[in-house]
Amino acid sequence: MAAQNTRDLNNCRIQHIRLWLKSFVPDDVDGAQPVPSGPHAGKSMFRSPGPIEAWFLTDQRGFSEDPAASARMHSQIEIDLLEYRITGESHWCSPTIQVDHTTGEEDCQETADTSDMHFTDFKASPEDNQISMHLRGATKNSCLKIGPVKVSPNLNYEGDIVLRLNESGDEAVVTFDGDIETYPAFEMYITVNDGPAVTIFREPILPGKTPTNLVGPPGRAVHKSITISC
Repeated sequence: MAAQNTRDLNNCRIQHIRLWLKSFVPDDVDGAQPVPSGPHAGKSMFRSPGPIEAWFLTDQRGFSEDPAASARMHSQIEIDLLEYRITGESHWCSPTIQVDHTTGEEDCQETADTSDMHFTDFKASPEDNQISMHLRGATKNSCLKIGPVKVSPNLNYEGDIVLRLNESGDEAVVTFDGDIETYPAFEMYITVNDGPAVTIFREPILPGKTPTNLVGPPGRAVHKSITISC
C-alpha cells in the first residue's frame, strides 16, 4: 500500500487562530526611575511631560508573547477557519497607576475606557480561502485630569488585517496594514491551533517621542506580512 504523505498523517490544517495587538510602556522608557518606597517599591515609573507633573508606573516589561502581559491597550480576536467565523473577541486595558515619586504611594488607579476598541468589517470568503477585518482602538490615560476632566490625548491604533490560506489549508499569509502611534511600544502576535505565538510585528518607542506626541491621529505606518503554518 502506498505510504500516506506527512500532511495526511499529521492531519495538518489551520483550524483556528488567535490574534492580538498590544500597546505598552516599557520598563526602560526614557527617564524611568525605580519607585523609592511604598506598595510599588522597586517598580519602574516615569514622569509624564508637562504641564501637569505626574508619575506613572510602566508596564514593567519589554516585548512579550504572553497574551496576558500588562498593556495600555489590548485587542484580541479568535477565528474558526473551518467555519470561517469569529469565536471570540476581547478588548481590555491594564490599570493606570499614578504614584507619588517621593513616597511611592498611589495617587490614582483607574482603568481606561474600552468602548472605542473594535474589530469591524469582518469578511469571510471560504471560496477564496480568505478572511479580512478592520481593527480600531482608541482610549486615554484615565488618571491624568484637571479636576474631573481627563486631559490626556487619545492613544490610537488602526489597520486592516487579512489572512489568506493556501489551497491545502496548512499555511497562510497574514498581513497588517495600518497606523500606530510613535509612542508607546506596540506588538502584534498570532497563534495557530493553540500553538506558540508568532510575531507579526514589534515596534519600540521612536527615539525622542513622549506622550505629547499622542496629539492627533496615529503617525507611524506599519505594513507587515508573515507566513504561518500548522
